[in-house]
Amino acid sequence: METRPNTLWISTHDTSAGNLGCYGDSYADTPNLDRLAEQGVRYTHAFTAGPICSPSRTSIYTGMHPTTLGTHHHRSAVIRPDGVKLLPRMLMDSGYACTKPDQDINLYVSREEFGSYHDVEGFLASRPKDKPFFAYHKLGSAHASVFKRTGQGDRAISAFTRALESEILWARLRAGAYLTYCSADQLHPMKALIPALQAAIENQGLFGPEHEPFLETNQFGGMVDAQRDTITRRWVLERAVSRIKLA
Repeated sequence: METRPNTLWISTHDTSAGNLGCYGDSYADTPNLDRLAEQGVRYTHAFTAGPICSPSRTSIYTGMHPTTLGTHHHRSAVIRPDGVKLLPRMLMDSGYACTKPDQDINLYVSREEFGSYHDVEGFLASRPKDKPFFAYHKLGSAHASVFKRTGQGDRAISAFTRALESEILWARLRAGAYLTYCSADQLHPMKALIPALQAAIENQGLFGPEHEPFLETNQFGGMVDAQRDTITRRWVLERAVSRIKLA
């Protein structure tokens, strides 16, 4: 009798190869992932055409480049071309039970494209036992970088503050309305860090989140990596701001 494999896709947000021990990071302590890499496949020449979460998920679900579908911008909600099926739909047509991911992809989809389960644990407990399954589970705790490079060897400074910079700005704009959405364990570290972060923002400028910029033009390719260790972020205008370029 033919057996078809079960597939559990685990996604960790914003975790690059540079943050894993199996890829040579001397600071990272990832024994479970290192063991999984030893027993499985470790990619060393894999590249993405859309280095941000939703375009990457769209590529995995469709098997197509983001630029082919026009989904290379974050959460762009593009109308899908006729004939493009998503991976879960193809698997369900082949007899698989599938979960419905709790994260967006850059295409309009119908409910029939995925299974009806959001919670992976509940799905595994109640799934049809006579069917193979495809399940997706996200780990969002790594969504913000934990460490930043300092130029003094391996990562030595916690970058927890970077995860709160935008939150502090939002708190200043929304004040009490914002704080009602914070749990107690979030407010305590924020309360201690707010004065220091406000001073850092005023003295050194606003920081951009790790996602930006989404795509680089050829003219500015490589500049982001060169500036990754700097404190401030710079954005590039795609329009001519003077007649110098036209001379």
